[in-house]
Amino acid sequence: AGAAPSLLGGALTCDICLSNYEDPLVAPCGHAACAACARAALAARPLCWSCAAPTAPESLVPCLPLQKV
Repeated sequence: AGAAPSLLGGALTCDICLSNYEDPLVAPCGHAACAACARAALAARPLCWSCAAPTAPESLVPCLPLQKV
């Protein structure tokens, strides 16, 4: 289990701040980010921070699997 984070590479890090997820949220397109990062990105423009799909702030939902990591 100790090697798992290295095997996952950047899969456990926020696409915006590049740190470990903090209170992760997921957009309808499936991309995840820290809650604060996602909300700040969508306040600047209502598009997904990774793929630019239209994303409303109210469409974000908690990413339960990432919250358990």
